[in-house]
Amino acid sequence: MADIVLTGNTSGAITVAAPAVAGTNTLTLPANTGNIVTTGDSSTITQGMIASNVAGNGPAFVATPSAGQTLSSGTWTTIAFNTEAYDTNSNYNTSTYAFTPTVAGYYNFTAVIRSNAATTRFFTKFLKNGSTSYYGNDFNFSANGLISNYSALIYMNGSTDTVVTQAFMQGGGGLTTDYGTQIQYSAHLTSYKYIAPPSTQTPTESDNLQAFSGTGSDATWTVPAGVSRVLVKIWGAGGGHPTYGGAGGFTKGLLVVTAGETLTFRVGKTHTAEDSGTDCSGQCSGKDFIGGFGGGGRGREGNGGGGGSYIFRGGTNFGDVLAAAGGGGGAGAQGTMVGAPYYGGAGGGDSGLAGKGYGTYPTGGGGGGTQSSGGLGSPAGASGYSTTGSTYNGGTLQGGSIAGTGGYGGGGGGGYYGGGSGAKSYPTGVSNGWVHVGAGGGSGYSGGLTDVTTEAGSNYNGSAGYAGGDDEVDWVNYGIPQSDGRINVYYI
Repeated sequence: MADIVLTGNTSGAITVAAPAVAGTNTLTLPANTGNIVTTGDSSTITQGMIASNVAGNGPAFVATPSAGQTLSSGTWTTIAFNTEAYDTNSNYNTSTYAFTPTVAGYYNFTAVIRSNAATTRFFTKFLKNGSTSYYGNDFNFSANGLISNYSALIYMNGSTDTVVTQAFMQGGGGLTTDYGTQIQYSAHLTSYKYIAPPSTQTPTESDNLQAFSGTGSDATWTVPAGVSRVLVKIWGAGGGHPTYGGAGGFTKGLLVVTAGETLTFRVGKTHTAEDSGTDCSGQCSGKDFIGGFGGGGRGREGNGGGGGSYIFRGGTNFGDVLAAAGGGGGAGAQGTMVGAPYYGGAGGGDSGLAGKGYGTYPTGGGGGGTQSSGGLGSPAGASGYSTTGSTYNGGTLQGGSIAGTGGYGGGGGGGYYGGGSGAKSYPTGVSNGWVHVGAGGGSGYSGGLTDVTTEAGSNYNGSAGYAGGDDEVDWVNYGIPQSDGRINVYYI
């Protein structure tokens, strides 16, 4: 077979040599019309000359806000970048403030946002498709005029993926952002080719986020293609009462996963009243509270327990738990002995903390759950107490509950093993004195994780206890007393 010779319009030639193999050998050229390659003349390569998924003049934009924007304290808010400096492919929406590029690839997103008010916390992020967050600066202190300048490399599928930028502020009134040409939101294409992640992945908080909040029902998530390991952060819910309820616990670690498998997420919620009100602060005669979703125990004339938060594989039974964080125990009602409720124990962590009394009589609350058993119902072996009615121990995925008319006090926190309930207790030697003591917190679990960090919440000590993991960069009041839990999953 002879060689094929391609001759140019100047001296020289390009030779395509036939392979040294006997038989018929075929070279097939694509059927596409137009230029496949260009010669050394002055013609221009346009987007139409190359494949539709390859960027020539890729989408890019810059937008600024035309006015300052007022934010509600403690709420993530999309920033109104409503004026375009340029938008090369008409992919930015000045009404929704979202960028939806029509060419697939990796985009570099950048934003500059300035707080124009005295804040106690100023936090920024990009939000993809309403669920995946890429966090920017987190200024967790009081200041005015803070500037968040942050960026992220985000893969966009070229059709449905969309990204907005958001800010979170805490503080007093008048929380506003600044405006002007120096306040910008922008993005541009950097690479069209999808690069598969490495086989051994170590995700961080700057990677893709799949977040799960307390909805009162289980949620599922199918692991995306190419993902083999995820970073999980789990907060249990706080027990009932905003000051004396037990704070939720915290568990963090790396979880090995298989692309395409489905995991189940159960996020704990705080208690709810059976009739009216948000918590039990007085003697609460006849008032009962349902324990939070996730195994929080029922309180009778006392506050309900917070639910634990869990990740399951293969089912939703005790043996299917991969990781968990314990819910806080519910506070007891005000008794005749002291002028405030007896507080609930914090959730774990490896173990939940015991519920305790307040002031002069600090002992006798429900016990905390451990790695092998539920917490004992009040008085949990404490000396100097007698108890009326039944008390209820915690169990697997369930805090101790006070059913019907049996016993009084807070409900135990849910968890791997739940906390024990409170009770109506009489300190020995005290005439006609009683207390409805607080319940114990549930335990967490980390047996399915590696590189583990666990932390129990803290009990009331003159002020409301702190949730476990409250120093994490992505923590926003998860698991504080009388608040829901949270699960964050980060992946590459």
